[in-house]
Amino acid sequence: MQRINRLLSRAEEMGWGQAAAAPIDVVLHPEQSAVQPDLLFIARDRLHTVHAGVVAETPDLVVEVLSDTTRRRDLGLKLHLYEGHGVPFYWAVDPEEEAVRVYVRRGGGYGDPAFLRPGGLLGCPLFPAVTMPVEDVFAG
Repeated sequence: MQRINRLLSRAEEMGWGQAAAAPIDVVLHPEQSAVQPDLLFIARDRLHTVHAGVVAETPDLVVEVLSDTTRRRDLGLKLHLYEGHGVPFYWAVDPEEEAVRVYVRRGGGYGDPAFLRPGGLLGCPLFPAVTMPVEDVFAG
C-alpha cells in the first residue's frame, strides 16, 4: 500500500489532485454509512468535495488492498457500492496473486477488470504522466 500511496502522492505533487489514505471517511450517499477505502484520489477540479477529513462525494479513484479478511467485502459489497455510486476508477490490489484488478467505469458500470501483473504498468487517466511498474507495487 505504501508504494501505491507514493504513486498517488507523486500525482498530487504534480498538481493532478489530492491523495488520501485511511482513515478517511467517504460518504457516498447522505443516508448511508461512510466507508473507509485504503487509499483514494480526488481530481483537482473536485477538491471542493473534501471537508474536514471527510470526502462528501464520490472519489475519482478508490484503492483497496485485498487481504484474507477483506477480500470478499472488497470484491463484493464495496465493489458494487463504488460501481453503483459512480466511482470512475477502482483498483483492487491483490498481494496474494501479485496483481492489480483495474476497474474502469464505462456507461452504467465497470465490466470485467483488467488484471495487471508484473511486467505491466499501473497508471490512471486522472494523472497520465504518473505510472509505476506493477512489480514495484509488490516489491519488498
